[in-house]
Amino acid sequence: GDRLPDQPVESRLGLDLGFAIGFADFFELDAYLPMIAYQEGFDPTTNTSTPAFALGDFVLTPKFRIAGSKKGGGFLSMLLPLVMPTGKATPGGFVGERNFAFRPTLALSVGSRVVWALNIGAVIREIDNDPNFKNGHDFTMSTGFEFGLIPDTSFLLLDFYAQTPFTDFFASPSDVPFEAMLGYRHRFRKVYAMLGAGM
Repeated sequence: GDRLPDQPVESRLGLDLGFAIGFADFFELDAYLPMIAYQEGFDPTTNTSTPAFALGDFVLTPKFRIAGSKKGGGFLSMLLPLVMPTGKATPGGFVGERNFAFRPTLALSVGSRVVWALNIGAVIREIDNDPNFKNGHDFTMSTGFEFGLIPDTSFLLLDFYAQTPFTDFFASPSDVPFEAMLGYRHRFRKVYAMLGAGM
């Protein structure tokens, strides 16, 4: 056929489920589950079509606000996400953790109508000795802007993300995945819907 054996994913539609609850003015607990609702491609490891549906890793994140307020100006928070490898339950994800992982992150945000954010963190995981699978502790960073189109309702998002192993800190371009994403988020009462594209 026309499919290349090194193209496990040709097209993909993602669906993310999230829930958050605040227990005090300084503490919030988030639950997040990414899913692949539909995808097409060819899996070179099995010589079969890529499964159309796949789960991602479930993430439970306690958030502690250190300083500032979400109501305007700026704030500094500590995020302590625990990643559970639920993506292993279904084939076809191609990404995700092989074991439990911990991702402590320091998050800074400044602005009100236009918000700039910077996240700096790490991925702490069990070291895997499989020579065919690179898996160590990573440094992560992301930055981006949120533009409020309609106050508390409609937002335009522009985000950039990079990750590199601590053992090869930004030394090898092949080990530094970089992503850029443009998205739109809309609020329907207490529910947010988001549409985005990245590269």
